[in-house]
Amino acid sequence: MIIQSGFLTEGLFGEAFTWILELLPWIDSNGLKPAWEIRSRNYGAPPAYNIFPAVLQTTYDPDPDPSRIEFFEKLLEEHRFHFRGDFELASRYWHSHLRFTDDVYQRLDCFLNDHGSPQPIIGVHYRGTDKNADSGQTNPISRSQFLRALEDFITGLPGAKSLFVATDDARFLDEVHAFAEGRWQVLAHPQRRSENDSPIFNSHGEEQNLEIARSAVLDCLTLSRCHSVFATMSALSAFAKVLNPEVEVYRAASCRPNWFPVAYTRRYKGRQMHVRAMLIRLQIGDWDSNLAEKLIAFPNRVHRKLARILAASR
Repeated sequence: MIIQSGFLTEGLFGEAFTWILELLPWIDSNGLKPAWEIRSRNYGAPPAYNIFPAVLQTTYDPDPDPSRIEFFEKLLEEHRFHFRGDFELASRYWHSHLRFTDDVYQRLDCFLNDHGSPQPIIGVHYRGTDKNADSGQTNPISRSQFLRALEDFITGLPGAKSLFVATDDARFLDEVHAFAEGRWQVLAHPQRRSENDSPIFNSHGEEQNLEIARSAVLDCLTLSRCHSVFATMSALSAFAKVLNPEVEVYRAASCRPNWFPVAYTRRYKGRQMHVRAMLIRLQIGDWDSNLAEKLIAFPNRVHRKLARILAASR
């Protein structure tokens, strides 16, 4: 069987990887060993744009029977499995069917050999461009707000000596170095990052698709090996918990949609009072808000709805 997709245009983790993962229980229950043709405009190499096998590979020998071609999107409509918060189950399905390319694991091993130590490495992920600015998905969190919350988070981990930073925002990486001020070693993989507010995932040339994809995979794998992860709302850092369910992933801002895996990472509540107050504002509208939080958010929702109605009437 061959599973073919249309042209995927969104993120590698929030779209392609998560959707593939959600089909694995059905594939497993039917004893299938499909070949995959998952076409991604931003991450697959032209002309086929298939992320298999240059980004993702199967752990089994596929049976690419051309007489049976199934369409990816249709299978999702009929057989999608909802993992909700079961990261251990998701991890078992992922690792029993899929793996990344050998070169990415080799780069990860070299990085950990060079920088590993008895002290825990804290993973940090700041998505600083399009996702952070989308009020339909989250509440935007500035670099300074995130760093204030990060410092509060690290105070609860006195043994931490190193920060591994995954970010698409070059300015954020610069600010982390200033923020650390010799208190923590700052680690990051060399890669392309945005110098402005434009996301790099859809602003690069096709010839760079695999480079961008492998850099994202390497960041996620490295986060999965950290002691814990502090992040904004993003599927990349949330997927680290699929790769390693033992790592705790905390997010600073809200996740409005009920999307696995990011919606099921833990909200960081803060330690100091001023940080707690800031996080309450940043987490308004979260999909799992309690009644008190929903009452706080209600006036904001009404205001946004009225603003949209007025804008449409002009």
